Amino acid sequence: MDWQLFVHSIQAACGESHRFMPRCPPERIDWLQSRWGILPQTLRSMLSLFNGAELFIEAVPMITILGVSTDPPQPPLVWPRECCIDYWLNLWRQAGDAGWPMGRTSYGSLWVLDGFTIREWDSSHGGWSGDSYSLSDWAERIIEEGKRYLVDE
Repeated sequence: MDWQLFVHSIQAACGESHRFMPRCPPERIDWLQSRWGILPQTLRSMLSLFNGAELFIEAVPMITILGVSTDPPQPPLVWPRECCIDYWLNLWRQAGDAGWPMGRTSYGSLWVLDGFTIREWDSSHGGWSGDSYSLSDWAERIIEEGKRYLVDE
């Protein structure tokens, strides 16, 4: 996944309705990996560019791409712990599930990367929703849904 192209495409599609956090410090990636195992390369690439993002903001973001918590933590109004991979990993792995939570939606779903595919976990139904996507297909889908979200709001 080309994360620079993703950021450029998101910004070209909908201008200033996004907030990207600064890149993740390498020591925080090391910390995360010491607790949870080696991150997939695509997540390491993403974190070297930005440490989470809120996308398609219209009162609330349509989707939040999770980052790694900082030490010390960001103030809750800047970047709450619920926007951090490690917060969701604790819950996800305690439930015995594999994969890497990497995004959450304003409607309560969690996007989980497992291998080379990403799936949507519907927390209200307690199960997978829809199909699996490659990251590039997921990115295209997010951009198209985001455009509609901003128009409908």
